[in-house]
Amino acid sequence: MQLAIAAFNSETDGGDTPYLGALQLAYQTIAADPDLQTTGSSAPVYFILFLSDGYPTDAVNPDGSTNIAAISQSVNAITRLASGKIKLSTAYYGTINDANAARTLSQMAATGNGVFVNVDTSSTSSIDLSSLFQTQSGACNL
Repeated sequence: MQLAIAAFNSETDGGDTPYLGALQLAYQTIAADPDLQTTGSSAPVYFILFLSDGYPTDAVNPDGSTNIAAISQSVNAITRLASGKIKLSTAYYGTINDANAARTLSQMAATGNGVFVNVDTSSTSSIDLSSLFQTQSGACNL
């Protein structure tokens, strides 16, 4: 997790936000986990954190609006891989608080049985990631 956080912190905004591509990668990664079908106390639990500062560039309707149906379908496909063991949380971050982008991410978190946070990075330099990873016994320690 620490490596993923470090990689995220080194990213720069390039204007390309492939939501469906990222969701497909999450699907493929979980589907390929040899422990996916493990049951009992050693069964894996998956927490996906999807962060964005804008709109998807690969889930757009002809009128320019966000294709929520395609995004929801991808999120549902992920959670169906291991019912009750996968949570997708989202965070909207950025210096401009865009209600439409935040709403898309909020809907993704609701579909993914996760948590949504809206972070205004112009007023804070950190995101509390632990609040996005909830287990039955509370937040995970990162």
